[in-house]
Amino acid sequence: MCQVYGVQDKGLNDSISFVYSPVDQTVKQIGEVCQGCDLEAMAIHPITNEIYLGSGDNAVGHPNGHLYKLDANTGALRSVGITGFEDISGLTFDDDGVLWGWAKGKGLVTLDTETGQGNLELPSSRGLADLSWDSNYQILYGVEGKKLWSYDPTNGDTNELCGNLPSKTEAVKALPANVLLAGLVWIGSHNDKQTELQVYEIATCQPQKNFNLFVGYDDVEGLAMPTAACQ
Repeated sequence: MCQVYGVQDKGLNDSISFVYSPVDQTVKQIGEVCQGCDLEAMAIHPITNEIYLGSGDNAVGHPNGHLYKLDANTGALRSVGITGFEDISGLTFDDDGVLWGWAKGKGLVTLDTETGQGNLELPSSRGLADLSWDSNYQILYGVEGKKLWSYDPTNGDTNELCGNLPSKTEAVKALPANVLLAGLVWIGSHNDKQTELQVYEIATCQPQKNFNLFVGYDDVEGLAMPTAACQ
């Protein structure tokens, strides 16, 4: 059974990790609220299913731009290490288990999952809120405001795909085609009235409401799914 994990902003920098079960449509908070953590990004290793979280630049009592591991049962956070960047706003694994991230205002980075240390791969001043590999791990998607971007690392091409996403979109997740149809992405946004994760078809930039998930949170910052465990 597949489960969707996410991290929710509670105010400026308090963070709630949660898990959603699409089968019975229930959502459960994982552990306690992390006061002042400012967790902005989440990714799950495609083989080990370990959950990683990255922090932004509004942490209080905790380090900015830090990489953590999350215990999916207890909600306990374990420090991996400093990334060397101030604001990690997106995380995503490729199929080789390499952790990619977005350092807001700096660009695309890779992160060492043992030390947290980051390496700048593509300098960019864009303020992407999240990123995700596509279902074939060939193209990177990124969201910024109402825009969905793509980046092809083989030739360096960058394209704006959609400009009509929900206002203040802050999370994006594409999944293998056996879980979510190719060409679709989950979108999480900051909206006081939005309590669902919306699915958009990239080719048409139109929402596909029959795939939406009602999770009860209104400011989802990052999404992840343990695809290795999905049937």
